[in-house]
Amino acid sequence: MRALQTTRVIHKALQIPIRVCNVVKSTSGSTGLTNACPDCEASLTKQDLCTSCNKPVSYGQIKKKYVLDENDQRILTEKELDDLKNIDNDIKIVGTVSEDQFSESKIVGAYYLLPSSKLKKKSERNQVIQNIKHYAKLRQAVTDCPDLIAVTFSIRQKEKLGILKVEGKTIVLLTIAFNEYVQDNDELADLDVTLTTKEKEDSKKLVKSIGKTDLTNITDTYKEKLEAILSGKPEPKAKAVEQEDEMWGSL
Repeated sequence: MRALQTTRVIHKALQIPIRVCNVVKSTSGSTGLTNACPDCEASLTKQDLCTSCNKPVSYGQIKKKYVLDENDQRILTEKELDDLKNIDNDIKIVGTVSEDQFSESKIVGAYYLLPSSKLKKKSERNQVIQNIKHYAKLRQAVTDCPDLIAVTFSIRQKEKLGILKVEGKTIVLLTIAFNEYVQDNDELADLDVTLTTKEKEDSKKLVKSIGKTDLTNITDTYKEKLEAILSGKPEPKAKAVEQEDEMWGSL
């Protein structure tokens, strides 16, 4: 499994080499569709035009700004941008939290944590075995902990908050939203409804009417439809082949 980054789980003097891998193959949310030229079918590119003065801006001239709100936007210098990037990517154990502090609605992503076990030299074999042993001990600690272990880490220079969980033999790092980014739910009062005995019986009937299913049998219908459409379309010729055909046609 390809690692997104190699880092360490650290706590006081403890340091465990870890590989961070995506749980989901693609997290971009892209549909795979892109704009194409109606004549030659080549991809179209976005031109960097200023939305205010409508002037083209070259890549080297582009500056970064942070938008606080519509009327408060501030330009950041190169040094300030570098300072933001200098975030340690170690996975730091910050403490334990009780189950009632954790809400699944705050989960925004998930990563596999795997032992750093890639063997580059034969002389590193003992170190690899030791890494796997340390990983197993951490996995056991996560399993035995009566509460949840909270960590902070960074991916692509962006700081994140996470919870460690164990699934089978693997440690999973669940990324959760920082509390300041969670929207206040001002509709909770409207949901405080007392059901009658009859209404509770109706709810039980609904549960009984829902049959069992297997998540592995539920597939992405969009992907299936797209694959069916693409399978009926001819593959584009390579440019070299097209040029060769044009050359022979002119003889």
